[in-house]
Amino acid sequence: MSYAYINRGGLDVPIYANCTQDKDSGLWFASGTKVGTIYENEMYALAARIDIGHCAQKCTFRNSSGKQATGWVDTSGGYGATAPKYMANQEYYHLLNSNGSTLGGSLVVDINGKKYRQLTVNKAVTAIDSEGKNSKNLPVGYLLATDQSTIGATYNHRMLFQYYKTSASASWTLFYPSGAKTYGFVDLGFDLGSTPSNRAIR
Repeated sequence: MSYAYINRGGLDVPIYANCTQDKDSGLWFASGTKVGTIYENEMYALAARIDIGHCAQKCTFRNSSGKQATGWVDTSGGYGATAPKYMANQEYYHLLNSNGSTLGGSLVVDINGKKYRQLTVNKAVTAIDSEGKNSKNLPVGYLLATDQSTIGATYNHRMLFQYYKTSASASWTLFYPSGAKTYGFVDLGFDLGSTPSNRAIR
């Protein structure tokens, strides 16, 4: 599976341009030019591991120019070896929200007898359905609810949310109630920010 994370490990995570195979071990590692860094408390997304031989995963992140970009991050040492130290204490995106400067546990809400985590739209973003269609605008102030940090297999910058509502007093609404799959994939807004102070959803 593919997920969105927050770097809580206390160490910077380096991102490289390529993923190449080591001739001796046969394992695949991040390689080439360093194209970015994920700093502490910064968000990023990892695509699913290609196979057990791939120690690197494709990463979506915000680069030094403030733009959404992709690269490769080593997340495993391979075949029982220790993972890179920076992988300790990486946390799922939906478990943490921001007050504009620091991170804390996101609010737990009950919707139809099931527990979800609530986050808030801080900068206008969009949602699409599971087929990448039917775009929906999500203005500032909308509340979102999810029980996971799954990102799209095709759209790695979008995360799954099951419900939204327009204000604290409104009722929770499924993103696509008439669709075969009722959840939506919401743009995390890498172009808009990736830290506790500027991320689009917090």
